[in-house]
Amino acid sequence: KSSSHTSPSSTRWCGEKNDIDCRITFTSMVKLLNFELFDRISKEAANTERGRKNYDLRDSENENGQRMLNILNPGSKTPIHRHQSTNEAVVCIFGSVTENIYDMNGNIIDSIRLTAGGNLSGLIIEQNTYHSLEATEKMGVVISTKAGSFKPMNPDDILQL
Repeated sequence: KSSSHTSPSSTRWCGEKNDIDCRITFTSMVKLLNFELFDRISKEAANTERGRKNYDLRDSENENGQRMLNILNPGSKTPIHRHQSTNEAVVCIFGSVTENIYDMNGNIIDSIRLTAGGNLSGLIIEQNTYHSLEATEKMGVVISTKAGSFKPMNPDDILQL
């Protein structure tokens, strides 16, 4: 079904034009997390060495929590890392990604494919668990949340192989 968005105080049609049952009114206070956003960020990420890019979903840098989109292009992968003070929730909202879980020696002990709209679309990674996120054959988009304010990754949190 088609949809469009204009602002401020616009109406978005979920189906055919004038489909009264599916009409929703929006204001300029809404951020749409849609393919257009994912595609734009994916194109920006394609011009980076990492091949992936984050999109901050927090209200401000002072917020005591972390919420972000992580857009991964095919071939991109996060470093093997851990979070020592918090769990991390990861939910795939577009495409698919693979979350790999590692032992202290860098051996994969579990490989979990997350697929948007599939039987398994999200997981919670316990604190101190080494993991990495990698793109599959197409662009994947996840929402990642963690407790606490943002701190750059400590070198002790990256598994050196």
